[in-house]
Amino acid sequence: MDAVTNVPPPHNEPVRQYPPGSPDRAVLESKVKELAGERAELTMTIGGRSGWRAGSRVDVVAPHNHRHVLGTLRNVTGQDVAAAIDAAAAAAPAWRALSFDDRAAIMLKAADLLSARGGRRSTRPPSSASPSRCTRPRSTPPAN
Repeated sequence: MDAVTNVPPPHNEPVRQYPPGSPDRAVLESKVKELAGERAELTMTIGGRSGWRAGSRVDVVAPHNHRHVLGTLRNVTGQDVAAAIDAAAAAAPAWRALSFDDRAAIMLKAADLLSARGGRRSTRPPSSASPSRCTRPRSTPPAN
């Protein structure tokens, strides 16, 4: 049976200008001050397990001030690459077994989590990342 998937139309994040005195600028400046004293520990996740790896330590610095360290990460090693390849190969059959609609729902949810909304203040309904978000209408057999 042929079916057509209804993919939701794309939408862009609002473009903010942050003029002096605006509420958006006040929120941004407050967040920058809050994060200025923190150092993020940027771990890797391989096969569903997050943590530090054995590679050499690298400081992640602010692009405008290289003396200001934002966080720390570890370079990958050959062992990390092999583990990531093995984890991807192990996950591939389950991913391939998902329908297009289920894979699309996962990618839409990932996009929401990566957006400025962070999945918390989404304007979409709560069911927006469910497989029903990209539904395939059932085809009816042609009348004879």
